[in-house]
Amino acid sequence: GCGQRVRVPPLEENKVTGRGFRRVLFQRKVDTIFFCGTLKSLDIVCEGRDMTTVVFPNAEYKFYLDASLDVQAQRRFNQGVSKMSLEEIKESIRKRDEIDKNKKEGSLKIASDAKYIDTSNLTIEDVCEIIISQIHK
Repeated sequence: GCGQRVRVPPLEENKVTGRGFRRVLFQRKVDTIFFCGTLKSLDIVCEGRDMTTVVFPNAEYKFYLDASLDVQAQRRFNQGVSKMSLEEIKESIRKRDEIDKNKKEGSLKIASDAKYIDTSNLTIEDVCEIIISQIHK
């Protein structure tokens, strides 16, 4: 039962790699929570490129936030944490997205049941308002 040690066989990383490894680790955590009988409701906010398709495919609310490449690059540039030029940042984002869209596991894609929000012309407050209004529908 819960409170007792549960021995879980070690994962063989050479057999489960990348996103598959991540999914297996997450599933083990969920299985442990279910085993303890504590997962009645889990209210969390997670972000990441595969949260709605790989990590939490059965989430009650899913949002896919997007912005134009130009806006993404400008936002990153405005953070002032990179020594790259605006054009270099833009190219870096474009390359990363291309790689992520073509991955075999955990590729960048919109879950069919996710609400797509283009944030290009929105403030953070606007985005929060849209998400909250969707949740309270």
